[in-house]
Formats: sequence, structure tokens, C-alpha cells
Amino acid sequence: MNIYDEIRSKLTNKQVARYYLGEPQQHSGNSIGYCSPFRNEKHPSFWVNDEKGFTDFAAKEHSGNMVTFVMQYKNLPTYFDAAKQLINTRCSTDIKHIH
Repeated sequence: MNIYDEIRSKLTNKQVARYYLGEPQQHSGNSIGYCSPFRNEKHPSFWVNDEKGFTDFAAKEHSGNMVTFVMQYKNLPTYFDAAKQLINTRCSTDIKHIH
């Protein structure tokens, strides 16, 4: 099992979003919406869905999965650093056991 699969087996995209961004400003179907954490805006354009991942409709470079979100949000240099951040703060998994 790779790192992303291990994290994904323990967390949902919405759980990660709520941990870092708090309660959503809007709900729409299976998605929750936030004002983008990457720019100053008044209306939600940043959407999180457990199946589709993270989507920023105003800036596509901020779309992706939960690990890329944490990487960008926390300004971490690598995907692996972001994965470790998620594992250390949100999962009860030892990083040494993940390949």
C-alpha cells in the first residue's frame, strides 16, 4: 500500500478540509464549499467532495487530492512532506510501515 492509499483509507477529503479550514460556508449535494484559502474572496469557489477531491474553480492550480491540498496550504516543499503532515496529525499510522 502506498502513502496516499494509506491516508485515504483513514481520512476523507471533507475531514481534511474541516480540520484545516473549519466548518464549510456552503453545502451543495455531496460537496462542501469554502472561500478559497489561497486568495481573498467573498463567495465560495473552493469545493471539496469525497469522490472528486479538492476543486478551486477560480484557480485550477489549487485543485487536487488531500495531499496536494495540504502541500499547498501549508507551503510544504514535497508531496511526501505533506503526506507525513497528514499522517502525523490526522492518522494513527506509523510512517515507517508505509512504502
